[in-house]
Amino acid sequence: RNAWTMLASAYWHGLHGGQHLAFLSVPLWLAAEAAAEGAVADYFGVPLERLGGWRGSLLRGGQWFLKMRAFEYLSMGFVLRGAAATLRFWASVHFCLHVVPL
Repeated sequence: RNAWTMLASAYWHGLHGGQHLAFLSVPLWLAAEAAAEGAVADYFGVPLERLGGWRGSLLRGGQWFLKMRAFEYLSMGFVLRGAAATLRFWASVHFCLHVVPL
């Protein structure tokens, strides 16, 4: 469902290959985030948003930090617009933020 939403959004924003690549990468991050939150909930016995203390603060801060870096990384598809230029940029950083969620 997320992939179809991102594909429709990419079409809405314009027919630029880099934007499509960025939008189609979002479901990977959404799935990884859901899996990580589920693992935290299983480990600590409470959802991440209800986890208190320094552990909860540290994990929520880490989640926010990683989410912002992923947003910056994927937004290069909007900055560069072309699929080849976007792939060239992602390759220059070894597709690191495609590998992390996997």
